[in-house]
Amino acid sequence: MSSFDPRNRGSIFHAGTFNGNPVTCAAGIASIRELTQARIDKMAKQADRLGAELARAARSVELPFSVRTYGSLLNVFFLKEPPPATIAREDARTISNFHLAALNNGLFLAPLGMIALSTVSTDEMLSEICERAAKAMADVARAGE
Repeated sequence: MSSFDPRNRGSIFHAGTFNGNPVTCAAGIASIRELTQARIDKMAKQADRLGAELARAARSVELPFSVRTYGSLLNVFFLKEPPPATIAREDARTISNFHLAALNNGLFLAPLGMIALSTVSTDEMLSEICERAAKAMADVARAGE
């Protein structure tokens, strides 16, 4: 760690909003202690369930849909197949409309369709997410997207 000590000549500059913040450090330690393999496995299963239920909702309103999951993270696409990793989205207009429709239905997800589950995610929460997302997809489909 001496390489990062700014008092040392030739040190590596490393700045960040929460660097050295004792509350952030304590939260990080607590998170690592609580993040067991069983919880990681549970979140991955929940992500698979959520992806499948979102796909089912999209099919019911005839929207193209695909999802890329990695552990507890999901990225939804309104395309038949998930695209290669890129910043440019072919479904930019649809994902934007879905984001707004989701907000209108009481569901916040990242504007680019990213969803992250956590260790406190319950099956009841997932059901509510699916219900609200299905309503948002129906709104998008009705609008002609």
